Amino acid sequence: MSSLNVLSMWRCVLQGRLPDKGWCELRNLQELELDYNDYEGMLPLCLANMTPVQLLSLSSNHFNGSISHISSLPSLKYLDLSNGHFTPILFSSFSNLSRLKILIIDNMVIDEENKSQP
Repeated sequence: MSSLNVLSMWRCVLQGRLPDKGWCELRNLQELELDYNDYEGMLPLCLANMTPVQLLSLSSNHFNGSISHISSLPSLKYLDLSNGHFTPILFSSFSNLSRLKILIIDNMVIDEENKSQP
């Protein structure tokens, strides 16, 4: 499956944790859609190695934890994390994503980085 470009598992009624194994082999993946399932737990760290990914859509699942490894995806143009349960998001997490055109973070907790101090 190393030549796979698009993996769409949108509304497949999948549940549980994403397996850690297998993601590292998807080196040519450009689009990953896992929306509207019942996944939980942390995202596999191997997602950070999928540098060709341009579209990453993880909305409406029960993923949690940090999304910091997503910031190492240089080709990412579309990112949907809406309705997720990730650690509060810092906008600086997206500063390395120079190609990012669409960011959807509806119904997410945003942490203010530069709160004014008295």
